[in-house]
Amino acid sequence: MKQLCKCSLLSVVLLLAQSAWAQPYLLTTVWRAAVGDPNYPFLATDSTHRGLAYSAETTHLLVASRTGGNKVFILDSETGVVLANLQGMAAVSGGNGAAMNLVGAGEDGAVYLANLTTDSATSPLKLYRWASEEAEGPVVVYQGDPFEGAGGTASGVRRLGDTMAVRGSGMFAEVLLGTRSSTNVVLLRPSDSPTNFTSTVIGTDAAAGDFGTGLAWGAASNFWGKGGSRNLRRFNITPSNTAVTLNNVAGLPNSAVGIGFDAERSLLALVNYSAHNVVLYDVSNPAAPLAQATNTFATANANANGTTYAAFSADKLFALDSNNGIVASRVVNQNIPTPPHIAVQPANTTILEGGNADLVVGASGSQPLLFQWFRDGAPVSDATNATLSILSAVPSHSGGYFVIITNQYGAATSDVATFTVQIPVRTDALNLLWSLGPGSRPWLTADNTQRGIAYNKLTGNLLVVSRANSNVVAVLDGETGNLKHFLSMTGVTGGDFAINLVGVGDDGVVYACNLSINGTNTATPFKIYRWANDAPETAPTVAYSGDPGNGVNNRWGDTLDVRGLDIETGILVGSRNANVVVVFSTSDLANFTGQAFTVTNAPNGAFGLGVAWGDGQSFWGKSSGGNLYKIALDSEHSVGTVTLNFDGSQFASSVSPIAVDPDNGFLAGVSVETPDNLRLYDLLDVSAAKPPVWLDTEFFPADNANLNGTGAVDFGPARLFALDSNNGLMAFTLGRPTRPTLAASRLGSLLTLTYTGRLLSSTNAAGPYRDVPGASNPHSVDVGSGAQQFFRAGY
Repeated sequence: MKQLCKCSLLSVVLLLAQSAWAQPYLLTTVWRAAVGDPNYPFLATDSTHRGLAYSAETTHLLVASRTGGNKVFILDSETGVVLANLQGMAAVSGGNGAAMNLVGAGEDGAVYLANLTTDSATSPLKLYRWASEEAEGPVVVYQGDPFEGAGGTASGVRRLGDTMAVRGSGMFAEVLLGTRSSTNVVLLRPSDSPTNFTSTVIGTDAAAGDFGTGLAWGAASNFWGKGGSRNLRRFNITPSNTAVTLNNVAGLPNSAVGIGFDAERSLLALVNYSAHNVVLYDVSNPAAPLAQATNTFATANANANGTTYAAFSADKLFALDSNNGIVASRVVNQNIPTPPHIAVQPANTTILEGGNADLVVGASGSQPLLFQWFRDGAPVSDATNATLSILSAVPSHSGGYFVIITNQYGAATSDVATFTVQIPVRTDALNLLWSLGPGSRPWLTADNTQRGIAYNKLTGNLLVVSRANSNVVAVLDGETGNLKHFLSMTGVTGGDFAINLVGVGDDGVVYACNLSINGTNTATPFKIYRWANDAPETAPTVAYSGDPGNGVNNRWGDTLDVRGLDIETGILVGSRNANVVVVFSTSDLANFTGQAFTVTNAPNGAFGLGVAWGDGQSFWGKSSGGNLYKIALDSEHSVGTVTLNFDGSQFASSVSPIAVDPDNGFLAGVSVETPDNLRLYDLLDVSAAKPPVWLDTEFFPADNANLNGTGAVDFGPARLFALDSNNGLMAFTLGRPTRPTLAASRLGSLLTLTYTGRLLSSTNAAGPYRDVPGASNPHSVDVGSGAQQFFRAGY
């Protein structure tokens, strides 16, 4: 009996050991993008997010969604933060199923986008290519019917765009598309250049629909395919352009269809649209996949179309389930003893006092990994995760941070990241009236689609441009932020964005412009629309349509400012990438003409994201990371001259969108940093030797990424309004701040300073003056050393 017990125990141990070795992989959640999360307004329950791809070149995740319009979003694959979206989507059109459906990434960073056609004989298949994620627009690399009308008339035999797999780069790129209900796949490859593809129809020995909802490249000339309630198949493409089945695997879930494949590790993922999970398989033996691990989506909404997708990176698996969002998982191999390895070092970070920031380290190695963060060599309490979150930062948080990561096989120490907390100017100049965060309104989101606001002094309304779900101009009560109505959008069409920015004249007339990436393109001319007032029934007219750059290719519509009334109305527009502005004027109140001014002593792009009328015939200009300029315009010679130029040491380079109130001597701008904020400056005593004085700072309701640096600011009578794209909208009362005060008393060598505002010091009476580190109020200083020191109170 004892021997029997020993054998049984040994059998159990061996069984457990075999089981553990057969399932060496874990999936640990890195992040989830859930339907309904305001950070992901493009993820909805409308079955329109179906495409996902990972770019190894940029390490970004690409998501195709038709919610609120055709867009491809670029996400940080490590955090899930939305970074930007592909430009030039106005060129995407056609397809009787959808103008766009799936996205893929080449190994060179090129992005491919396919439409959905239910019959390529009557509605051609289109494949678009962006040379990179930063490209201004796509090229149509293929358009046509790969079957040339053949294949029969049964529904779905020429339906393309439900599945797509991309690999290779340049002239070696290969795009594979499966048909929904035939036995063919289509291979698209470059013919004579990376922008001109030809098609090859590849017949397979599969049954119709065997790869209708799942397709992925395998190793070499192999590919994997699956359909709903079908077996998982692995095919090999022969030199004669046919595909034969290598493996036909039964027994997998019927609704597990979306395929991702990692050739290096022989891993395959299937996304299940019924169970709403993703399952990882080891396919070292492709005839007998071994289930390894499972991860689930944040929601379990019905996915009636069964549209899912999966993609691998070097250490992660990304899965999409339509109507349920995205889950990113880290793929961990438990059976390879690996010491910690740091792939992503913590970054130097500068933050304003009161803001929140994360120091993040990216590490791999055998689990469990143990983390301990240090500041200036001392351990930080409760800082034992890959992310160190610093909330409501204060100057004492400043220092050098590093993290030590350990496991049973070793340790790794990160680089030191310098964390700096700056003290912003905070006064009583601005007092909050109201604010709206992203997601609080359907038209106020975090998808880079709100970039323009304007205040109507005649009606007291605030106008907000949004492209979130459709092209709208929301009209709000300027005092409360409550929605009153929307402007009529009758006839507002064309451009790369049909509408982008808005301005209002002193007579209450509303002007809005589109965005034209290439002003010389007659298919997408720059347009300015005019509404006689901001009433809901007022229809717009086209006040201008054409090329403001007079034949020079420039981007227009990133900046707009309006002043004056009636025939004295002046509309100022700056080019994004040149040193040119255009002033539009009218003689009949209906039609405007433009005069282009070249600012010869300003660099290209100097006012690409911010223009604002100044006093007289002058304007102020700003770009992301650039200097602040004041420019005088010479109408007779169509030139502008820089009269004031303030670099980053004199004016925040992080400010881009600006507004100016020349009558009261104010300038305000949106500063894109950590956290994003609104800054108010004094212009009353500005000269080359006296830069604008920073008067006040206010934080936006959210601090999402705003990589485009877009937003808008506008003044009203004793009011200031600001929009930071992705981070909401704010309204303030505006006045001159209470002047700072400073009083001193001395007892022996101890000088005690009592002040309002900020305490500044210098070793020279003429300055420069800087914040006193760690200043308290009152603040005491030992002056017994005899060293010369000067103090003042400032804003």
